[in-house]
Amino acid sequence: MTNKEKALKLINEYLAKQEPQKIELALIDDIEKILDKANSERRRLQNQALKIAEDFNNLQSDYAIAFRKSKEAENKAKELGADDLRKLFGNRGDEAKDYQNEVGKAANKIKSIINSI
Repeated sequence: MTNKEKALKLINEYLAKQEPQKIELALIDDIEKILDKANSERRRLQNQALKIAEDFNNLQSDYAIAFRKSKEAENKAKELGADDLRKLFGNRGDEAKDYQNEVGKAANKIKSIINSI
């Protein structure tokens, strides 16, 4: 084997060792890009979910106001002897109270789920 052939053989052996490293580096880059994109999207969705939870919490005060006003109206209807109105206001008050509790629970569940990620 000539010196030229020996040199070519050594070069080929060296290049053969380098090729897997190039492939591994390319795979790492691909994985990093995918993970970076996924993590960015996850953070965006987490922020969006926390905003929704905050909005649900804010609804609680609206439902509390509706409950209070419906109870006032129910009492006035009772004083007037307007049973149909009393029932209507009572039902609407119950609805407001139920939703006030439910939106609070929903907000807490959303926050709990997001914080577990």
